Amino acid sequence: MKRYLPHSAFGFATVFILLAALITLFPVTLSVVDTFVHTLAIPLQTPGWSNVFVVITTFGSTEAVIAVFLVIAYLYRHRPDIIARLLLALLGATISGEYIKELLHRARPTTLAGLQAIHSYSFPSGHSNESMVLYGFLGVLLFIHAKSRPAKIAAIIVPTLIILLVGVSRIVLNYHYLTDVLGGFMLGAFWLAVSFAIPLYRTLYHYDTVSHTEPITRPLV
Repeated sequence: MKRYLPHSAFGFATVFILLAALITLFPVTLSVVDTFVHTLAIPLQTPGWSNVFVVITTFGSTEAVIAVFLVIAYLYRHRPDIIARLLLALLGATISGEYIKELLHRARPTTLAGLQAIHSYSFPSGHSNESMVLYGFLGVLLFIHAKSRPAKIAAIIVPTLIILLVGVSRIVLNYHYLTDVLGGFMLGAFWLAVSFAIPLYRTLYHYDTVSHTEPITRPLV
């Protein structure tokens, strides 16, 4: 699988760059698509549904990302390579996302009444970006450790649903346009692929009371 990861990263980066270029060069054309999708979300912009999506969108918040990262870091405290990969992906996604927001200066849609307004720029969606990295990474870990076929299927479906629902929540709550969310997904997927493609190595300390075995390094499986 590793030999396909560089190609995947290149593909995600290409789609992201194309989206950014379209937003810059053809903003009016893309606004037609974004506006149409926003009209589809209007039936979900009721007080009841808005409360549901406010809860869903917290899964992509900075607080949630940090909390889940700390849990993963604790569970894999003996695997610093895994922690390093996830940290690299999260930092790379967050920093590059914020830089691109400042570079493109795309304005956000008007926030729904009663919700806290956000004054940063819109493309790409940070929640979608970081959710793709965090829950995508978590899904890979769960899939690797799953023993049964149903467990492996769940390891794919559950993180995917969380990622998609976070993206939908950003549109329903009028925090982002569809293209912002798609851009966030592509940027996050790029960093996720990069995190597994780079040649990090882990050290396994096998201590034997007789031979005092030296540390052994081997590639991440």
